[in-house]
Amino acid sequence: MTSGVAEAGAYQRVAALLELGRHAEAEALARQGLAQEPQDFRLLSQLAQSLIGQGKGAEAAEAARTLVAQQPESAHAHRLLARSHLAREEFGQAEEAARQAVALDPEDAWSHYTLACALFGQDRTTRARRAAREALRIEPEQTAFLVLLGYLHLRDAHGKEEAQDAFQRALRLEPENTDAVRGLALARSDQLGLDGTIRELRRSLSLDPTDPEPAYDALLVKLWQILKRQEWLTILSFWMFFQGVRGSGGESYIVPRLVVGVLLGAGVVMAGRSFREISAAGWRFLSVVCRRSPKFAVSAASTAICFATGEFWAVAGSHASAIVAHIGYWQRGLVIVGTWLAELVARRRRRG
Repeated sequence: MTSGVAEAGAYQRVAALLELGRHAEAEALARQGLAQEPQDFRLLSQLAQSLIGQGKGAEAAEAARTLVAQQPESAHAHRLLARSHLAREEFGQAEEAARQAVALDPEDAWSHYTLACALFGQDRTTRARRAAREALRIEPEQTAFLVLLGYLHLRDAHGKEEAQDAFQRALRLEPENTDAVRGLALARSDQLGLDGTIRELRRSLSLDPTDPEPAYDALLVKLWQILKRQEWLTILSFWMFFQGVRGSGGESYIVPRLVVGVLLGAGVVMAGRSFREISAAGWRFLSVVCRRSPKFAVSAASTAICFATGEFWAVAGSHASAIVAHIGYWQRGLVIVGTWLAELVARRRRRG
């Protein structure tokens, strides 16, 4: 190659743009070079990376397939193909390409990392953790690997301590890594409380105000955790409500009402403790998250209706209040089932 952008200096310019995150400019420069040398492996590789950086998964996959066809024994080419599938959330195909990359070069840490991402996308967290640890074995001070491992540990109900350790190690290497700041906030959310968690997530947003979505998504994870705890109280109180409405009065009717009142009252107290300390700025942040997730907003409203109608029956104990409570429990049950089915469909899609 003797002229223009296809020279060695041109590779460096495209690489510099990729390093700066200026993916559209990198794409334009790479395409300019490919107009002269359409099969240049390095330029095709840089083009694929620039397209992945812009979320253009289909175009990136096309470029990556050309690379694989040119050099089928290249782990790099297969890894780029896997990353292009990740950009389209085609996690099953991403896993297949990543496994091929690992098989071709078992000591390439980024291939193991890409495999971990593909497995994570399919909710196969145990295998994903294994792949992430293998990446860290090869490159123990790579921040991205530590952050991924931290988020994988967060999926484990008993993994918050390991998650904290991974995020703290990442922040020692890169103190302003916003993904690690968000992850650490979630890992420490029980100690921080809801207001403290929101405060840390807002801090992560101040570090990178150009991309607020991950901070909002992180708070949504915490809010769903709070709501899930309320679901158990809903189920237990419904069982007691059912026992109560079967009774015909007397003590057999009073005891279930008392238990339902205590259970739902406990839920209200727990929710109150979570939300009462939130600052005005925290409430604004919270309102944005709720507007962004109608599914959560519907579930939260459904829970509030269920609790209110259940408490009404527990206090009044009348036939009319029982009808109202029936409606409250049934609408909550339908929302829970609908949410569960939506999650099941989404999980199956992720697994390809």
